[in-house]
Order: sequence, then structure tokens, then C-alpha cells
Amino acid sequence: MQDRSKWISVAVFATLLASLCGVNLFTPDRTFSETENRVLADAPKLSAKTLLSGEFTGAIDEYVSDQFFLRDRWMALLNGTKRALGDRELNGVYLGKDGYYLQNTDLSDRATFDANLAAVRGCFDRLSERFDAKRLSFLLVPTAVSVLRDRLPACAPVPPEDDCIAAAYDALEGYCTIDLRESLRAHADEPIYFKTDHHWTAQGAFLGYTAFCAAQGLPAPDISDYTVETVATDFRGSLYSKAPFDAAAYDTLSLYLPRKAQNVTYRSPDRRFAGCYDREKLEHKDKYLVFLGENASDAVLQTDAGTGRRLLIFKDSYANCFVPFLTTHYDAVHLIDLRYFRGSLDDYLEKNKITDLLVLYNIANFAQDGSLSLLDTLAQP
Repeated sequence: MQDRSKWISVAVFATLLASLCGVNLFTPDRTFSETENRVLADAPKLSAKTLLSGEFTGAIDEYVSDQFFLRDRWMALLNGTKRALGDRELNGVYLGKDGYYLQNTDLSDRATFDANLAAVRGCFDRLSERFDAKRLSFLLVPTAVSVLRDRLPACAPVPPEDDCIAAAYDALEGYCTIDLRESLRAHADEPIYFKTDHHWTAQGAFLGYTAFCAAQGLPAPDISDYTVETVATDFRGSLYSKAPFDAAAYDTLSLYLPRKAQNVTYRSPDRRFAGCYDREKLEHKDKYLVFLGENASDAVLQTDAGTGRRLLIFKDSYANCFVPFLTTHYDAVHLIDLRYFRGSLDDYLEKNKITDLLVLYNIANFAQDGSLSLLDTLAQP
């Protein structure tokens, strides 16, 4: 009887496995995972070279994993089970209190951070003959894991962001540095960071904008000058994509719209639209793209501010929800992403009559992005 039960169990398991394999064979491949927000692997091509080198074996493993039937559902079930069993870190993401996903930021290797800082200093020093030092600005945005440290799971380490930010601002003494740590921590109980995405929210960016205005001597902003429009209540962002599970929170995404009418046009090599928001992106999984759309090598927001000032920002995606607040102060806000830009900074400054320059990065990106080393080179004639 025992032998019979054993063989029945084996037969059931074999039937289930064969069924899944059959379903996989006849299910069309997907090119993109909305849940993980990434391109999925294609079927690899078999050749003597790839087979002998072992490349084919690795590629076929990746392909089968990416194209497995109901992959997203299996991942959500697995992650939900791990969370229920007490796991509080999945794929480099802490599962924090109040539904927060918090990115585990490694700042132990300061080599790239120090090189990037030296490049910024070199760029500012070269441009100081052209610009007043006050108009050369630097803003490092702390991550949520530093500001919302009370949401971290027990015993999770806090990265040394305070030390890095302090060192950066000391190294750039004489130029305009904007320290947001105190301001952001004073509002830590408010939704200044998304729960499921690594970016700050428009509310958090408004705090950054307020500090920027104070540092630049611009009129202090008043929250009553804006209408807050909620455009999504079902946003799950980049950190959720690393560790999806069904019970995860949803984020609310809001835009700050100035009550005073203003003409603004966004233009990049591939995109053009009126205003600061690409509302078509609200139909996508990554709804954060509503802020200026896809990253571009260079872009500009033309305004009718009539101030005679033109700002150039070297930036990462943290700048995208910060930039809309600046359009009342500058006739143009130019944006350069150094990962893609290969032009001459000197030519760009001359051609676009730039009067002000800002480097704005999230500290985690600043510590890892090797393209920032180009700043010093770009500043040379």
C-alpha cells in the first residue's frame, strides 16, 4: 500500500511538472515585465562557440527563469511567504515599518564618491571665472533609509550618509551648497518619500525647493501658491519591482500645479510637450515618469518667467520632480544627464546663455555613477 501511495505521489508530481513544461512551450514569450520593470531574456541562439564557452547554458537558464509560466505570480507568492516567515530584506531592499520599502545603500567604498566630488570641485573652479560662486550650486538628496531610519527593520544598519554629505559640503566650501538633512527629518512623518519607490515625492521635492530658494536669495515659496492634484493612487515603484508581493502598499502620486498661469514647454531630442508633466506616462507601470518623462541626454523647459536667468542642472532622476518648481524663476531650465551627454560644456554654456548651474543628485547615485567624472573634463574648453 505504501509503495502504491509513493508511486501515485510521483505520478502526480511528474504530471504537474510535465503540464507546466507544456504550458511554457506554448505560451508566447514576453519581452517586458511590468511588475519587475525590466526587459526579459530572449531565447538564446545555439552555436558551437556559445555551447563550448558555457555562454549558452547561462543564457538558457536566464531565459527559462524569465519566461516561466506565471512568473510574476510565483515571485509574489515567494516574496509574500518569505515576509511571513520573518525575512526583512529581499534583493537589497529592506521591508520596513508602515509598508515602506527602503533601499539598502552601500557607501563603504568611497572611491567613486571622492572621484565624483573632485570632478564637481574641478568643474566649479574652472567655471568660477565665468559665474559668481553663489550661482554654482550643489545639492545632495539623502535617501529614505537615512531620513526614515525609524522605519527600518530591527538591527538594519544605517549607511553613513551624514558623514558623506558633510564631507562633500566641506570640500565645496566657497560655493552654494544646500543641506536638506534637517529639513527632511523634521517632516519625516509626512509622505516625503514614496513607500515603494526609491525617489522622493513632490512634497519632499518642495522642501528641497524651499531650501534652494533660501540659498539662492529667491522669494520664499508658499504652499498656498499651488494646487495639489492627485493623479494616481495605485503606484508601485522601483523598489517594489525588486521584491513584489501581493500585500504591498500602493503609493499616491501627486503634482503641484502653480495657481498663477505660466507657459512652459518641455523639449528633448525625442519628446516635446506643454508643461512639466508627461501625463501619458500615468498609463505606464512606472508612473514616476510623469515627471518630465524618460531620461534624456539633454532637455530644456522654456518658460515665460522673464527673469533673464537660465539654469543648467546636471542631474539624476531625483531632479525630475524638483524641476517644475523652478520654472517661475528662470527663462529656461536646461537638464543634462551625464550618462548620455557627450557634448562640450563650454559650447553648451555659450550657446544657451547659461547664468546659473546646479548639480543635483541623490547621494546613492552620486556615490556610484561613474559618468560624473566627466564633469571636470566637460568644463575644459
